[in-house]
Amino acid sequence: IDIGEDFPCTDFMIVLEGLNRHPNWTVFPGSLAKCLDAAVRIALAREDSGAHSKELKQLYNELLPQTFERVFEGKDVARWNLEIQIGILECCVNLAKLVAIKLASGPTSEDPEWEDDICTLLHSMTFTVDKEVEFHKKHLYTKVPRVFTDGLENQCSVTLYTPQPRLVTGRGNLLDDDEDDDDDEDEEDELEDDELEDTTPLMGRRRTGNNRRGVSNVRRNNSNNRGDAGGDVEAYYWLCHIIDRFASVTGFESVLKILSDPSDTPLRVLDALLKPIAKCATSLDKELMRHFDEQGQTTLVHISRMVQKGSEQLTGPNPAARDRRYLYASSILRNMQRIIAAGEAGDAAAERRV
Repeated sequence: IDIGEDFPCTDFMIVLEGLNRHPNWTVFPGSLAKCLDAAVRIALAREDSGAHSKELKQLYNELLPQTFERVFEGKDVARWNLEIQIGILECCVNLAKLVAIKLASGPTSEDPEWEDDICTLLHSMTFTVDKEVEFHKKHLYTKVPRVFTDGLENQCSVTLYTPQPRLVTGRGNLLDDDEDDDDDEDEEDELEDDELEDTTPLMGRRRTGNNRRGVSNVRRNNSNNRGDAGGDVEAYYWLCHIIDRFASVTGFESVLKILSDPSDTPLRVLDALLKPIAKCATSLDKELMRHFDEQGQTTLVHISRMVQKGSEQLTGPNPAARDRRYLYASSILRNMQRIIAAGEAGDAAAERRV
């Protein structure tokens, strides 16, 4: 892959310069989504990333975490316009696919920095699957735009791992129902192909008048879909879509495979892996949670044996490494407890097992 032709260097610089503006940082999700899409294609090609390793490293270690921390840790996102909201969703979807692909490939000689990369990517993904962030609360009942769902049934043959109701109507449909066609037409007028371009950036502190465009339309869609979802039902349509896209690239299969035999997985990676799963565990269906319960027990036994034997994988070559690894192990146990508790076992059983 030629980075000059296939990696969006201009968009990369737009995102980088926006994050470094002072005092008013700016986030460009449309440009970031293009960078992530290029990273997905590079990961799928499984080529040596030497020609573009600098840009990818900076994308993983700087652009992604800084963008998602600023988007998801505050409440300003609720005021940003519809075009920007959709750009953020596209970033989340592309990141979910990238993480799944990297997990499936595992460490290889062609990807010597896999451990560092997957840990930083998983850190960023943790923000995107947390239902407590303002972004997902805002889109609790917002339809997934058709730009993400058109033709999805033909492209995805895997089981979707989020329970009913999910995505658009609360009845498990990926596309909009006929009864809401009037709203769809209004929405499609706004959601053209150029909607994901960064014509309106996200301002970190001040908002211009242009930043308000589309807010009323989002609120109208929220109100309309609340009734479709059945009132008090927690729909989290956009969150479910991100999770399902991770599933569609065998993301959960890769996670469960690691948990079933964690002996060769560094504690740092195992810790990073469980954090996003713990965040979204309550959004996953019961069958998948049963698998996590079973494979999670294997991981718990593995950690217990490491502690009992004083394994070098836990103690490390020096005191500083030992302290870090004990912190990883403690975090692994806490997140495994959250995951088990989110399933059928419940809080009390999870606490006893961990």
